[in-house]
Amino acid sequence: MSIISKLDKNAHPIEINEVTKVISSALDKAKGLSLSSDVSIDDYYKIWSDRLSEFDFYLDIKETFKVPAFINGAIHAFEAFFLRHSNKRLRVLEGDFMYHEIIWRLPALGGAVKISENEPIKMGDCLVVSLPFSKNGSVNTNISDLLDDCTKLNVPVLLDMAYLPLVKNISRLNNYDCVEELVFSLSKFSKGLERIRIGLRLQRKYVDDPVGAANFIGMRNNLGVLIGTEVLQKFSLNFPYIEFKDKQHEICKKLGLTPSDCVIFGLGGDEFSAFERAGVNRVCLSNILNS
Repeated sequence: MSIISKLDKNAHPIEINEVTKVISSALDKAKGLSLSSDVSIDDYYKIWSDRLSEFDFYLDIKETFKVPAFINGAIHAFEAFFLRHSNKRLRVLEGDFMYHEIIWRLPALGGAVKISENEPIKMGDCLVVSLPFSKNGSVNTNISDLLDDCTKLNVPVLLDMAYLPLVKNISRLNNYDCVEELVFSLSKFSKGLERIRIGLRLQRKYVDDPVGAANFIGMRNNLGVLIGTEVLQKFSLNFPYIEFKDKQHEICKKLGLTPSDCVIFGLGGDEFSAFERAGVNRVCLSNILNS
């Protein structure tokens, strides 16, 4: 199979053998536990806080976003956010995660509207935006002005940070009042974890929505809690970036791609138009990185 045939338009995680071994070990450990009583959610929250502290941006928000909740992957938090703000108009940036537009096709929600010069953010909207940005993997997407506008207009924002394990760092992030929650996930950390659904939601205060209520009564995926804790105790949160950044640059140079901030992506010219996503030819390298 040629290297070109292994390229992918869709984003998916790298298969990392060391992580697969930890997952297998955690599954073996689970056989000897009572998943209803022998798994510590406090250990899960602590290791997430420890690992997030390795990123500069977390220093700005750590004391503000103090209410954690386990989530079954990022989409679990998205759906709760959509329900809480179903009386508003969802706004998204061109090229962001397609899931938002799909779920808002439901007649009761009325559809998502892309932000543009002719259709700016307005009072009565809500916003979901990814950082690193889904379209190109960039950590430098300039959303400061957008978040300033959201704060002025009282527009609630969910900041989707599911791609965080794939980047070196995210620099300081102003503590914008409009941001209600930050969402993290291990789905892009290593192949296999995307099927287990392991994530974290951080909020300023407890919210009695489906995610908050389920966590309050302990109705959570404790196998995911166990595996997530074991993985993060063994590896830094951006282990995929550290492990594969050199190979990403090597492959991109060979193929004539520009390395993205996200280690699984290369950005191409017209010859990679088959991988086009909202005007950007974003190529997923995961199948090559793990070979």
